[in-house]
Amino acid sequence: MARYCGSCHLQNQFLEMQNTYVQPLKISTSNQELTIQYFSVEGILRSIINQHPSLIDEIEKEKLLKFVPEKERKNFVIRNELDTTDQSIFERLKGKLRVEISLDDFSFAGKKGRKFLAGYLSCTNLPLQERVKREQIYLFLMVKRPIDRIFDAMNKILEPFVSEMQQFEKSGIEVEKENGEMIKIQVTLSKLICDNLAQNEILGLSMAFSKSSFCRECMALRENYPSIRSHSILDSRQVNLEKSKIKNIIYKSCILTNLKGITISNIAAPDIFHDLFDSFVSLCERRKDLKFNVTFKLHKTLHYAENIRRFGPLYLSSAIRYERCHQSSKKYGRSMGCWKSPAATLSERLALRQTLSSLKRKISKENWIKQTTVSEYDAYTNFGFVDANRDQGEFLLGKNVLRRLLTPGYNPKIWLQGSNFLVNPDTRQVLVKGWIWKGIYEEDGKPKEMFNLQNIKKLDDQVIINSEHLSHINEYLFKWQTKGFFVNRFF
Repeated sequence: MARYCGSCHLQNQFLEMQNTYVQPLKISTSNQELTIQYFSVEGILRSIINQHPSLIDEIEKEKLLKFVPEKERKNFVIRNELDTTDQSIFERLKGKLRVEISLDDFSFAGKKGRKFLAGYLSCTNLPLQERVKREQIYLFLMVKRPIDRIFDAMNKILEPFVSEMQQFEKSGIEVEKENGEMIKIQVTLSKLICDNLAQNEILGLSMAFSKSSFCRECMALRENYPSIRSHSILDSRQVNLEKSKIKNIIYKSCILTNLKGITISNIAAPDIFHDLFDSFVSLCERRKDLKFNVTFKLHKTLHYAENIRRFGPLYLSSAIRYERCHQSSKKYGRSMGCWKSPAATLSERLALRQTLSSLKRKISKENWIKQTTVSEYDAYTNFGFVDANRDQGEFLLGKNVLRRLLTPGYNPKIWLQGSNFLVNPDTRQVLVKGWIWKGIYEEDGKPKEMFNLQNIKKLDDQVIINSEHLSHINEYLFKWQTKGFFVNRFF
């Protein structure tokens, strides 16, 4: 290891020697201006399984699940995509390694630069807390957009991905269990997470949302949006789509429908980030009065209930976690000096970054303590914890950073301001010592707040908290003149 620390070149060589390194391949198309930098999906999936070996057993258990119709469910709870009320989607997803992809354009060189199309991939079998982490989102293709528009560009770009997924449908992916047994796991495409423009381009629909456009979920014209109150959406089965009038207004075919069980209406979940938070929420903050204009994004909220039944909770389909990946791409793009083949250079740099994040040491949680709070005597004497360095934890100490305690129920909310980390040298478990901040509530039980910041107060004594019971989101402490301390609230 010390041999490769001497220079950046040797460090890159070390990363390229790792089993998890996936080298981007240059794939040419029939159009000379369209060249694809493609990462093997099999290599990415093997890296994910290598980091999360428990996925194999979880996928095996999913094969025993049976579909329960909506009318027969006593407690109708939708937690994830397997709680769908669409039996065809349930049968396509259960007991398989589920792949979720997102495609979006970005640029980083101003007006003189060119647009790049980036494709990101993640595994929806992972819990949400793991799935949203930056190192669990992988780049699987990079394309420099040609100056002249190509009619069937998206199908050509996705052709290598579809070919590899079709190979998975035939033979699966062979993996090794913890006991050494070799088994084959089936792989399927779970969802397509994009903004509305990218979704329409991939699905082969019109990329215009102005006058005379239509809703791809109920086929209503834009002119009729203000008067429509129907919540129904198109059936997801291919045979019903072919009978409907949507067949006559598709501009070009969608190559993703070549995969088993996938149609243009059962793969593209709504994106609440672009539909709500990036649209109406920001507008409501800036303006008090808006003209009554029912756009496609506003009309789509009529279908949210049906889409939840089909795709599961919509916050699982938000594109915000993929949008932030552009920041890494832009950062590497601005610092690189090669403009002869920028897509290839950028892909190689991001391939090294993805390899580096997969080299994290695997830590077993088998001997970790489960309780939420630990006394100082038990931590040091009985459990063998010692004081850790300030950089061994997940967040900064001595700052205004707070982490909310994940306790059952909603009231009262409790936050921890860390002052010291404790680590067990054998199990590598981390505890956090610090001060407790508690929410202040009115007499009627409502939280006391100002400008959407909740008023909180600090308790006197320090406590030691199990870091596994703290939220992974940083929240920040603010002092408002003489009115006390406040914290931003994340629900």
